[in-house]
Amino acid sequence: MPGAPPADGPGALAAPGELAARQGYPSRMELTQDDLHALEVFYTSLLVLSSLVIGWFSVYVVYKLFTGQR
Repeated sequence: MPGAPPADGPGALAAPGELAARQGYPSRMELTQDDLHALEVFYTSLLVLSSLVIGWFSVYVVYKLFTGQR
């Protein structure tokens, strides 16, 4: 097929994860359950923290609206 990359050689496409393995980087398959749990805890805590900040700011805005009506 004209224009298709060669199956072998310098212009060949690498399989997913193969390029990272050739360059010495860990692939996604090498994440342990502890790593995944740590990521889950980190992003869940970010979600809770942002929810608290948004809630505090909304209460603050309503408070300022009512105190400004005097």
